[in-house]
Amino acid sequence: MITHGRKLDTPGLRQKLERLSRDRFSTANDVEVDLDARVTEAPHQAWGLAAQAADRGVDRILAIGGDGLVNEIVNGILEGAPSRDERPELAVVPVGTANDFAYAADLPPELGAALALALAGPARAVDLGRVNERYFLNVASGGPLSDAAASMQPNLKGLLGEVSYITAALLKLPQSEAMSLRLRSEDWSWEGRAHALIVGNGVRGGGGFELCPGALVNDGRLDLSIIPAELDFSAMLPLVTDRSLERIDGVIYRPFTELELEADTDFTLNLDGEPTVLRRAHVEVLPRAIDLCLPHGSSVLQGPRLVA
Repeated sequence: MITHGRKLDTPGLRQKLERLSRDRFSTANDVEVDLDARVTEAPHQAWGLAAQAADRGVDRILAIGGDGLVNEIVNGILEGAPSRDERPELAVVPVGTANDFAYAADLPPELGAALALALAGPARAVDLGRVNERYFLNVASGGPLSDAAASMQPNLKGLLGEVSYITAALLKLPQSEAMSLRLRSEDWSWEGRAHALIVGNGVRGGGGFELCPGALVNDGRLDLSIIPAELDFSAMLPLVTDRSLERIDGVIYRPFTELELEADTDFTLNLDGEPTVLRRAHVEVLPRAIDLCLPHGSSVLQGPRLVA
């Protein structure tokens, strides 16, 4: 059980974790569980903790935090257990800021219910995305629109609300230089200038916006969304009103399994919110790469592919 240290002030979390952190714990199904509780004290510490846990052969890792913590733990699991058969299951208890993946996956928002599912819920095989040597579970995004939102003071989201926050980010686009991209997948290519590039294993990102409509985590592919540079503020308004790219004319959508990406200059690509700077990248899907605890009928699943 790996908890983001800065989330311990979440109401009720510390007390519930203290109650769970006994040597042995029995779930509602009388399944006896050994719990090893760790709390992060520094950035990127969760990656190392997850790698150590995977190397020790634990059965399941609980990620108690937000999308960024989950990303670190996913990368740690694959580092500590390169062999698919040796990887521990992953369960997510969402207590982060955005919780984009948890929301889209229908994970319980109530802390007690989320912990109960994480401890004893079924695991399903899901895909992961890989960008060069880094992995992501949900969404990878980059470009001037992503940069504009990231450069704003975090407290503005609370003060303005998410809709006003993304509106302010869109208004900064005319002062931003669109990125020049060359993309090539197994059966398609594209070259042009873009406000944003999004690669989705999941559907939701950016703090509550549907960026890759139709993306599923167990369909054996990734979904690409490109916002071309010719789209102006008025064309982008549905992102504000509907919180989705789906009704914006001119957005390019393309599924793929492998993609070669090249930009004219370095740019920041955020993998589940964790930034990495690159100019070239090989992007691919890793089908059924990890077993993830999800509720039955989760919206991110293609079908109820329960792990035996």
